[in-house]
Amino acid sequence: MPPDLTSTTWPVSTTSRIPASHHPVPLRPPSSTVCRRRISFLPFITEGHLYLQKMKLCGINALKNSMILFYFSLVGDLKEVVVHIQRDIKTVGDSMSIKMQYLQSTANDIANVVGKSLENHMQLLDGQSKAMVSLINL
Repeated sequence: MPPDLTSTTWPVSTTSRIPASHHPVPLRPPSSTVCRRRISFLPFITEGHLYLQKMKLCGINALKNSMILFYFSLVGDLKEVVVHIQRDIKTVGDSMSIKMQYLQSTANDIANVVGKSLENHMQLLDGQSKAMVSLINL
């Protein structure tokens, strides 16, 4: 029933009524044929379910394998980096060793010069002391 255009409200009773032609078909229990048909599909459904589980496991295994390969490649790259760092450390260590040997040699040379200078200075003082004693005795 269409609304009355002259009225400002449309009665709720007219909107809540659904014509009988629009009612859904009532559900009835399935017949034995339908049940047999459903049961006949169960092996296919079970087989499909097992296939999906198998494919899921295959996918998980493939993902694990790819992650393992990825980690092994990262470990390989890290090993290369470590080898380069070890070479650099050895190079720096060798260079420092050579420089330390040079510094030790220079320190030894300085010690020898200082020692010789000290001996000369002591001889000079000893000579001056003898000269003073000789002057005093005169």
